[in-house]
Amino acid sequence: MSTGVIHNETLLLKQISEGNDAAFREIFDLYRDRFYGVALKMSASAYIAEEMVQEAFVALWKNRSLVAHVEKPSSYLFSIFYRCLYQHYKREAIEQKLKRELAELGVENGEGVLQEKSGKEDQYQLLEKALQILPPQQAMVYRLSKQQGLSREQVAAQMGISPNTVRNHLAEAMRALKDFVRNAGIIVIILGYYLLIKF
Repeated sequence: MSTGVIHNETLLLKQISEGNDAAFREIFDLYRDRFYGVALKMSASAYIAEEMVQEAFVALWKNRSLVAHVEKPSSYLFSIFYRCLYQHYKREAIEQKLKRELAELGVENGEGVLQEKSGKEDQYQLLEKALQILPPQQAMVYRLSKQQGLSREQVAAQMGISPNTVRNHLAEAMRALKDFVRNAGIIVIILGYYLLIKF
């Protein structure tokens, strides 16, 4: 990339930092297809690719006050884009983990669409409420085993109990949680689980 192009993009970013819509549109036109191509190759989904492009430019606009003195525009813009991709796949991994977790508790329908809620609580809050009914040691065993993915031996070592006790606590926790799920009438899974993830 020539220094002239770099200088021009640096100027555009400075103008964007001042709220210049035309400069934003110009940067959008310069980078949209490049971002889209990368996202499409990674996701094999035109919808996700378009979504990632939009997220990257929304992030750029929201953080426009930070771009006035960027010296390497391309590197900076791609860092925003790759961060959006990372967050997308991180959210997706967490959603898949919750689907598996709730499936073990007898929740049906893993389509990733929140069809029902209990009051205003989402599925994550409902699961947390379910965990609160457990005795503290059972809840800790469940969290370490199912949420953090530790082995029975690792849980035992961390809690200072035997692996057999871990197994018994986990079995009792699973029974209690399944009963809670059935009684609460939970039917589906999430899209907004763990939106504690910040950009």
